[in-house]
Amino acid sequence: MKNKVTIHELYVYVKSVLLKTENLETIYIGKTSNPESAESRHQKDFDKTQVVAIGKPDIISKAENYFIKHLKADLSCIVEVDNQNEGSAGNPNANMLYVSWEVRYININQLNEPDFNDEPFELIS
Repeated sequence: MKNKVTIHELYVYVKSVLLKTENLETIYIGKTSNPESAESRHQKDFDKTQVVAIGKPDIISKAENYFIKHLKADLSCIVEVDNQNEGSAGNPNANMLYVSWEVRYININQLNEPDFNDEPFELIS
């Protein structure tokens, strides 16, 4: 069973993981209904893409808006938030929120960073 969290609770978790990631250079927040498609779309510019939450499309869109706004405010001085739009765009039926990232890996111990849970959370309102 998936852990159920609010948008704010998920944000606090994701932000804490990102802040613990050494040499994090760029992040991108997106939504999708097909994680393989998202991974392939970002593969050229980012090291990895990972789904961090699933939920109803309206909640996922709200989460995408929230994450973009707050990550730009909270982390822009230490990492580039690569989202061009200020809010949710793309597939209105997307039911997954994902994070893509670029890390300048300097040693083998960093290969598992950022260290997100393997299982995505379930977003609730």
